[in-house]
Amino acid sequence: MSHRFVYCVILPILLCVLLAPLQPLCQEDVAAALYEEGLRKYILEDYTGALEDLDSALKLQPDSEKIRKMYLNTLIKQGNKEYEAGNLKGAEGYFLRAYRLSGEDVELKANLESIRTQLNQAEAREKPVIKAEGERETKGEEGREVQLPFDMEAFVQHQNE
Repeated sequence: MSHRFVYCVILPILLCVLLAPLQPLCQEDVAAALYEEGLRKYILEDYTGALEDLDSALKLQPDSEKIRKMYLNTLIKQGNKEYEAGNLKGAEGYFLRAYRLSGEDVELKANLESIRTQLNQAEAREKPVIKAEGERETKGEEGREVQLPFDMEAFVQHQNE
C-alpha cells in the first residue's frame, strides 16, 4: 500500500472509530458548560440569555433533570417579568412553554387561563363598536336629542311630494 492511501483513507477511518466513543462525553461537556453559563446569566437576571443557553443545553441532554428544572424556572421568571411589565402576550408565550415542559402543571394552567382571560378582555375593550346609521341613538348623554345624520323632516316632505 502506498503511504498516500494510508494517510488519506485508512487513518481518517481509524480516527473516527477510535474517537466515536468520546462524542457523548463531548456533548456532556458542552451541555455542562452551557448550563453553567445559563446559570450565571440567571443569577445576573439576564433571563432571555439564560433561556438561550439552557435551551441549547437541554437539546444536547434532553434527559437531564437538572437542566430541565433550571430551564423551567427561568421560563417562569421571564414570564413573571413580562407579566409585571404589562406584556401579556409575551408572558403567555413563556408560561405556555413552561406548561408544556412541566408536563401540564396545574398552577401553570391556571396562570395561562388567567392571562388568556385578561387578553380577551383587553381585546374586547380595544375593539370599537361600530353601529350602522339606522342604529344610532337618538338620545344624548343628558337626555337631549342627537341630530340624526340626515334631516328627517326634509326626507318625509320629499317623500310626500
